Amino acid sequence: MFYTFSQTDRYISVTKTTSNMLNLRNFILFVYNYRPNFIEEIWGNEPMMVMHLKGKWEGYKKYNEDPVALMTKFLSELSSDKQIEVEQHIKNNPNRYA
Repeated sequence: MFYTFSQTDRYISVTKTTSNMLNLRNFILFVYNYRPNFIEEIWGNEPMMVMHLKGKWEGYKKYNEDPVALMTKFLSELSSDKQIEVEQHIKNNPNRYA
């Protein structure tokens, strides 16, 4: 089977790739430059969630001295809906961590 692509298809593909790379860049900047109050910034309107995630964060801090490894572990252990909320926060605040 052969596929043909128009100029528009190429534009969409390049735009999506550029967008994905920008999202990756912003994620990396977040992991390396997160603020101490990032939990409150993301989930500040959910006080019980803030308490729960702060407890989880403090528990992980005991075993991870490297701040990048700590954040990576924390993010990987979040439920998928909370991971999406982090992604949205990063997307909505692209210059905050640069």
